[in-house]
Amino acid sequence: MQGRQLPILMYHKIGSPSKNTKIRGLYVTSKYFEKQIILLKKYGYSFITFDDLLSDNIPDKPILITFDDGHLDNYKNAFSIIKKHNIKVTIFLIANDMGRENVIWNEAAESEHSNIMTWDQAKIMKESGLVDFQSHGMSHKYLNKLNDEDLNFELIRPFDLFKKNLGYYPIAIAYPYGGFSEELVLKTQQAGYQFACTTQEGINTINNLNNYKLLRIAVRGYKWIYYWKFKQQAKKGFIS
Repeated sequence: MQGRQLPILMYHKIGSPSKNTKIRGLYVTSKYFEKQIILLKKYGYSFITFDDLLSDNIPDKPILITFDDGHLDNYKNAFSIIKKHNIKVTIFLIANDMGRENVIWNEAAESEHSNIMTWDQAKIMKESGLVDFQSHGMSHKYLNKLNDEDLNFELIRPFDLFKKNLGYYPIAIAYPYGGFSEELVLKTQQAGYQFACTTQEGINTINNLNNYKLLRIAVRGYKWIYYWKFKQQAKKGFIS
């Protein structure tokens, strides 16, 4: 088990970017998402969730597939591929934005509006046994910029909404925009989370996990060249 590595992949939108999209790297087409999953299975990866990280039965070549924000296309486009290939994934939900249309977050560099899945759609995905949902805060705010009262609201309020709509409390959070500080790490731990994901690029080591500063690998995939690069990364274990 010593030295076993844990790549955590970070996806956002499954579909094709429009002409007006500023951050095209947030997109992976359905075609290339499926090709990526097929590659990961070919190279022997085992798809896990954060609950699996709490167990003593972590497979030899684990990988965590994560999606940020809970975009509607995760339900419409990714879910059928997830079911077809019988893989586990995790989606970080913005609890206060569930079911909203034409959402734009003030601090985001992207000007394109987003549609977010509903709680009912999330429940359907959860009931498949393949999709795990965790927290992305209440309203996609940059947590480091908040006062204590607002930060507590962003961290703690999602617990009630997850329990009401999905039947459990989240154990992990992805910091919106990836920003964090030592103070935020402490507040996240005190709020009751057991894991937190950043947007910092890198690969984690199973027996030395920094639970509140987990590294991720941003996945792109709307062009063939990105698929080719993904293939090279996956083959060598996502090690640079």
